[in-house]
Amino acid sequence: MENGRRTYDLTLSIEVINEIFNNELQMQVEGLLPKGHIYCLGLPSNILKSTGFPDIPIELSSTRLEEKSKQKNHPYEISEVRNIVLALNVPLAIFSYGDKEKSQNVIIELEYKKKKIQTLINQQRINLAEVEYLDLDLIESIIDTFQNPL
Repeated sequence: MENGRRTYDLTLSIEVINEIFNNELQMQVEGLLPKGHIYCLGLPSNILKSTGFPDIPIELSSTRLEEKSKQKNHPYEISEVRNIVLALNVPLAIFSYGDKEKSQNVIIELEYKKKKIQTLINQQRINLAEVEYLDLDLIESIIDTFQNPL
């Protein structure tokens, strides 16, 4: 640690960072990861940087990961986020809200037990009209006005 901040070897390839993440994730699943561990997800890809992500290491708190896995709206097993480092670098979509520098939603696709997680989510949403928080007009306007920043 340097000045209270964790230091990373940023020369590692994204594949190696992903492997380290997966190993640490398995430790969390087995209850062997130290409390308060911070995962390093590598540096943002050019795609992420083009949407305003700062060029600094992306971090994820193991505590936050566990908290999110237990939420009622979409619970998941922690082991299901294997390979999130690779998926994060090729997102399906990125949406900003509020202060773009503080909050963005990154939509990624993960596979678990050979099934794509997004496919499973889509199967649960039989009628999109039943999803109260989905603003289709907003999504349509985003698509209509989209300009690729790359």
